[in-house]
Amino acid sequence: MRKSYKTTAAFCLSLAFGFAAQNLIAADTDKDTAAKTEKKDSSKLSIGDQVPALEGVTWVQGEEIKSFDEKGKVYIVECWATWCGPCVAAIPHVNDLHKKYQDKGLVVLGMNVWEDGLDKVEGFVDKKKDVMTYTVAYSGGKGSNFEKTWLKPAGVRGIPHAFIVKDGKLILMSHPAQINEELIDSIMDGSFDPVAHAKQKAEEEAKAKAERAKINNFKKQGDWDGLIAYANDMEDDNVSKGIYLTQALTNKGDWNGLLKLRGDANEKFGQFKPMHIDSQAVMMMDAGEGSKEYAAAALSDMKEIDPKDPRAVSDYMNKARLQFLAGDAEGAKTTLGTAKEALENTKDPRATNYYTKILDAADKALAEGNYPSTKELMTKLRK
Repeated sequence: MRKSYKTTAAFCLSLAFGFAAQNLIAADTDKDTAAKTEKKDSSKLSIGDQVPALEGVTWVQGEEIKSFDEKGKVYIVECWATWCGPCVAAIPHVNDLHKKYQDKGLVVLGMNVWEDGLDKVEGFVDKKKDVMTYTVAYSGGKGSNFEKTWLKPAGVRGIPHAFIVKDGKLILMSHPAQINEELIDSIMDGSFDPVAHAKQKAEEEAKAKAERAKINNFKKQGDWDGLIAYANDMEDDNVSKGIYLTQALTNKGDWNGLLKLRGDANEKFGQFKPMHIDSQAVMMMDAGEGSKEYAAAALSDMKEIDPKDPRAVSDYMNKARLQFLAGDAEGAKTTLGTAKEALENTKDPRATNYYTKILDAADKALAEGNYPSTKELMTKLRK
């Protein structure tokens, strides 16, 4: 077995399986190309630097954090937004760390960023209070003081993103999914070595870059069988295995292969789940041999959809297409109607515009006795 570089859950969860996951908002970057000098750039926030005070934030839940230098404390400042699918998916993991280590000196702060509307954040936190028990603050949206003093100086261009602070100094920046108990233990007991960690991370990134080059070559050549063989040689707990197999089988139009992959995801894969396959199949694939059986299997274990969830409209659309593929056109029509009702809860005008067009196109197709893939619907809308 090839010991392939193990990408984390972050890589899997950040795939574009829905509209929210496609909208990682990038912060503006300083394009100053002045020559480098030995003098430290005070406008940058780097490992080892004293972190700025939190100013201009609104405390949504928990006690205000007035400083980051309390002796014996380790702070995780986890940046998120309600519209960010990967951020929402990371909340349970972050909450688990909070619950396990809060009595040992760990302080978790969920800092909402790049989002307009305090009421939206307060409503989300109130709804998630059972699984989001740590302190939460609202930075004030795009152009906030937090963005100016933390995000831009640190070069942060996407979320979720976590800053880890100890003794008032930034000691690590990471995707929250990469923060595990072993890492927290080493930071808290003083054995964490930032230099060694940076070296290990650089080696992992080099392996990831080499893997991406191989994968891109398979895709460029349309060698889906080659990609399948490559993925099958990976360990089952490597989330990339499921991702690559899904991409290859989807491009081959192999519903039967995807149905088998669903079973593997349920039985032996780690963090790669059937819902990731469902989203890609619904989005990319036409009806064909095995699609009815696949749809029936996907519907049988689909969880109940919360109409107020940020991903509800996308989930309802997936369900409607699966119902159509399973032979239930009337059920698909009903579900699309529910999706339109859920769209009323969407505050983002971009999402509203996108989903309104897709839902109308799907309605029209259903009236004509068809329900093509999301990819085909979008292609027709662009014409």
